[in-house]
Amino acid sequence: MANFDSFERYFKEALEDSDDVSAKYAYEIYRLPSDQKVAFIKHYSQAEIQSYLVRARASLRSFFPAGAVFSSSNNNQSGKDLLEVNSNTQIELKSGPAQTDGNSGIKMIKWALDDQSDDLTVIMNDSMVVRRKLAIAGKSAEVEASKKETMDQLFNYFNDKLKADTPAPKKLEHLVRAVSRGFTKYDEIVNLYSSPNLKNPLMLQAEWNKGLEKYSKAFLPTEVIEVKEITRTDGRAQVIVKGQSSLVKARIYPNFKNSWKSSDGKHKIPASNWVNTACFHIWIETD
Repeated sequence: MANFDSFERYFKEALEDSDDVSAKYAYEIYRLPSDQKVAFIKHYSQAEIQSYLVRARASLRSFFPAGAVFSSSNNNQSGKDLLEVNSNTQIELKSGPAQTDGNSGIKMIKWALDDQSDDLTVIMNDSMVVRRKLAIAGKSAEVEASKKETMDQLFNYFNDKLKADTPAPKKLEHLVRAVSRGFTKYDEIVNLYSSPNLKNPLMLQAEWNKGLEKYSKAFLPTEVIEVKEITRTDGRAQVIVKGQSSLVKARIYPNFKNSWKSSDGKHKIPASNWVNTACFHIWIETD
């Protein structure tokens, strides 16, 4: 499960700074390991990346009057990717169409499924502790067996909460609608449930030639959203919901985002062992 956090941070900081710092961040992005670079920029030189960042900075500012001021947060739990301060415009920024639309914590998924139990927390979090111990002991086969067991348990959990080919529960429907409109944080999604007319953020995604461009993949406001599939592939369990009229789909699947380091510093376990930051990705797709 690739980790693009460093790229996303450099990208935002390059765009928001009032000074043109494209050269600085082109260097930082270029020197990232290949598996930490998003697809659209992976094979370009440092000079080409710098030129792209210049285009992206100009493109961002073209959506606002002269004198626009931007700020950002690297805390996934607070606010949008960028904020234009003068107009108080929230900006949801995607580094290309192949990137995840929403990254939801366990708390968000439990809310969407009206789950008052600790079942999902146990499935996702307790298994990480088991895999840390197995990885430290060098038991790679047992780590893989634990990963499989976690996905089997999650598949059973989804089947217990949802039924394919039926309308999605109201809060799950609300969650995927909100993400498709650009709302991705727990507090704003829950608040939107009672205040559905909140202003949508400006949704921008990276485009190599233009810099940035507007995009939209929203479900239609009144269409029925159905649970279409609950699947268990070799790699993961997932839920797919689909709008009856728009045919927009939301794919919800688990992710274990980061590596883990023991408190004494003696052990660092790679993220591929699923040992830290359990969450769910929500991917919005259009046919």
